[in-house]
Amino acid sequence: MRNFLKYLAAGTVALQLATPAFAADMRLKFAGVFPVDHQGSKMMEQVKADIEADLPLNFHPAATGARFVFTPVGAG
Repeated sequence: MRNFLKYLAAGTVALQLATPAFAADMRLKFAGVFPVDHQGSKMMEQVKADIEADLPLNFHPAATGARFVFTPVGAG
Protein backbone atom coordinates (compact mmCIF):
# COMPACT_ATOMS: atom_id res chain seq x y z
CA MET A 1 0.00 0.00 0.00
CA ARG A 2 2.86 2.38 0.78
CA ASN A 3 4.47 1.75 -2.59
CA PHE A 4 1.18 2.51 -4.30
CA LEU A 5 0.86 5.83 -2.45
CA LYS A 6 4.46 6.75 -3.32
CA TYR A 7 3.86 6.04 -6.99
CA LEU A 8 0.57 7.91 -6.91
CA ALA A 9 2.23 10.95 -5.33
CA ALA A 10 5.12 10.84 -7.83
CA GLY A 11 2.70 10.56 -10.74
CA THR A 12 0.63 13.47 -9.48
CA VAL A 13 3.69 15.68 -9.15
CA ALA A 14 4.87 14.70 -12.63
CA LEU A 15 1.51 15.56 -14.17
CA GLN A 16 1.40 18.91 -12.41
CA LEU A 17 4.84 19.78 -13.72
CA ALA A 18 3.92 18.72 -17.27
CA THR A 19 0.67 20.71 -17.43
CA PRO A 20 2.23 24.11 -18.31
CA ALA A 21 3.90 22.51 -21.33
CA PHE A 22 0.50 21.52 -22.73
CA ALA A 23 -1.15 24.85 -21.92
CA ALA A 24 1.46 26.87 -23.80
CA ASP A 25 0.29 25.53 -27.17
CA MET A 26 -3.38 26.43 -26.75
CA ARG A 27 -5.07 28.68 -29.33
CA LEU A 28 -8.77 29.56 -29.28
CA LYS A 29 -10.78 29.57 -32.49
CA PHE A 30 -14.13 31.29 -32.79
CA ALA A 31 -16.39 32.11 -35.71
CA GLY A 32 -19.29 34.38 -36.43
CA VAL A 33 -22.27 33.74 -38.64
CA PHE A 34 -22.59 37.32 -39.87
CA PRO A 35 -21.10 38.56 -43.16
CA VAL A 36 -17.63 40.11 -43.03
CA ASP A 37 -18.90 43.71 -43.31
CA HIS A 38 -21.63 43.27 -40.65
CA GLN A 39 -21.40 45.18 -37.36
CA GLY A 40 -21.31 41.89 -35.42
CA SER A 41 -18.18 40.76 -37.27
CA LYS A 42 -16.54 44.13 -36.69
CA MET A 43 -17.32 43.85 -32.97
CA MET A 44 -15.75 40.36 -32.86
CA GLU A 45 -12.62 41.72 -34.55
CA GLN A 46 -12.44 44.38 -31.83
CA VAL A 47 -12.81 41.73 -29.10
CA LYS A 48 -10.01 39.74 -30.73
CA ALA A 49 -7.77 42.83 -30.81
CA ASP A 50 -8.50 43.56 -27.14
CA ILE A 51 -7.56 40.14 -25.79
CA GLU A 52 -5.03 38.92 -28.38
CA ALA A 53 -2.09 39.78 -26.10
CA ASP A 54 -3.36 37.52 -23.30
CA LEU A 55 -4.97 34.73 -25.31
CA PRO A 56 -4.07 33.83 -28.90
CA LEU A 57 -7.22 33.80 -31.05
CA ASN A 58 -8.25 32.84 -34.56
CA PHE A 59 -11.42 34.60 -35.72
CA HIS A 60 -13.37 33.32 -38.71
CA PRO A 61 -16.04 35.77 -39.93
CA ALA A 62 -19.04 34.37 -41.80
CA ALA A 63 -18.20 30.85 -40.51
CA THR A 64 -15.21 30.49 -42.82
CA GLY A 65 -12.63 27.97 -41.67
CA ALA A 66 -14.40 27.02 -38.47
CA ARG A 67 -15.27 23.45 -37.60
CA PHE A 68 -18.07 24.22 -35.16
CA VAL A 69 -20.34 27.23 -35.40
CA PHE A 70 -22.91 28.09 -32.76
CA THR A 71 -25.86 29.77 -34.37
CA PRO A 72 -28.42 31.72 -32.40
CA VAL A 73 -31.91 30.22 -32.42
CA GLY A 74 -34.81 32.58 -32.05
CA ALA A 75 -38.40 31.91 -31.10
CA GLY A 76 -41.07 32.51 -33.62
